[in-house]
Amino acid sequence: MTLLFVIEQLRAGGKERRLVQLAKSLTVQYPEIELHLVLNRDAIMYRDIEQTNVMIHILPPANNIKLYFFYRKLLQEIHPDIVQCWSVKSAFYFSVFRLFFKYKFISSHIADSFGMQGLGEKFYHKLIYWKADRIVGNSQAGLIAYKAPDFKSCVIYNGFDFSRFRQIEKPKVVRQSLNIQTPYLVFMAATVYKHKDYKSFLEAARIILSERKDITFVSAGKGTLLEYYRNQLQEEEKIYIRFLGHREDVDSLIYACDIGLLCSFSEGLSNSILEYMIHKKPVIATGVGGTAEIVKDGKNGYLLPASAPELLAQKITSLIDDPDARKQMGEWGYSFVMAKFTSEQSLKSYIKEYENLIGHESNS
Repeated sequence: MTLLFVIEQLRAGGKERRLVQLAKSLTVQYPEIELHLVLNRDAIMYRDIEQTNVMIHILPPANNIKLYFFYRKLLQEIHPDIVQCWSVKSAFYFSVFRLFFKYKFISSHIADSFGMQGLGEKFYHKLIYWKADRIVGNSQAGLIAYKAPDFKSCVIYNGFDFSRFRQIEKPKVVRQSLNIQTPYLVFMAATVYKHKDYKSFLEAARIILSERKDITFVSAGKGTLLEYYRNQLQEEEKIYIRFLGHREDVDSLIYACDIGLLCSFSEGLSNSILEYMIHKKPVIATGVGGTAEIVKDGKNGYLLPASAPELLAQKITSLIDDPDARKQMGEWGYSFVMAKFTSEQSLKSYIKEYENLIGHESNS
């Protein structure tokens, strides 16, 4: 079997991480599979993929017309049995190529719950849904938001490779490195841009800090609004509220925290929330998109409405003051992840899809 994965670049992101994890698992457990990865840009944040047997093709800079011919040439050279696209743009191109080439086609571009915006995006999706053999999303909410056809769609949840957690620093070391003086740490791992509700994160922190000074609020993530929120902080607040930007040690930060947050206006299925649960941390999150599929209110954390900083502050305070509840929620979340979100389970689901496609005629 020859597989071709297509995405623009391997920047830091959820679907990029899922692609890399799947590629690594495939090359280790199914060495007989020939796996190719095509990138439009030489931007690889996940360098561990270069240590695998994946054949990486980095295309030269190109406009849309040239990119079409680059993709076409690769199809002629590789002759893949299955093409799996991880972005709307690549899925659109390879939907067009289905008119001229015979291969099975999986689109894994749905990784959020924004839904289609504008006539252009609706046109792209209409073509993708027509030519794809399977639409694979990582949340049911995402498939619904993008109106993916039921008979072609399935959910394969994110799978985690637990070996990546071997290099985690001890909480004491993390706190010392950041000069955190408070006994409690509340952490949010999320890109700092308009779809994340950092306004509620900041306002909730201020509400709590007006009454107590035993909690430090930390965010990790780059984004277009990072400097905006950094500039919102008064000098005296910078002791207790930190916007760290991009970090390579997110796992260590999660391990060191007491509560994991995700304030958001839209989500697919968040890797951050799953990572909180892997580290046995209670979760407080906005109940949008796929979040409700993994956060069970009152069991492994709390689901809140968007733009509710007062309620967020209340839930943070109640959990900080109840160590037994934090422990019980953390344990429940860990068991939940181990039951549904291992890399082995994800790999088996993809292999089943590949085998089913190879054994059936495509819907072209």
